Amino acid sequence: ALFGIGWGLVGLCPGPALVNLAGLSLPVIVFVAAMAVGMLGHDAWNKYRASARQTAQATVAAGGDG
Repeated sequence: ALFGIGWGLVGLCPGPALVNLAGLSLPVIVFVAAMAVGMLGHDAWNKYRASARQTAQATVAAGGDG
C-alpha cells in the first residue's frame, strides 16, 4: 500500500522515474533517491529478521529459554 501511495503522491513510477533522471529534475532526483533508500532499508530489514530468526532457532535448539 505504501508503495502505491508513494507513486500516487509524486506521480511517478520507478521505470519512468529512472528514465526522467536524464532531465536532472529535482523532484525526480529526490524520488529516485528515496526509492533507493527504501529498497536498501527493505533489504537490511529482511537480513536483520533472518538473522534474528536464526539466532532464536539456535537458542531453542540448544535448550535455551529464548
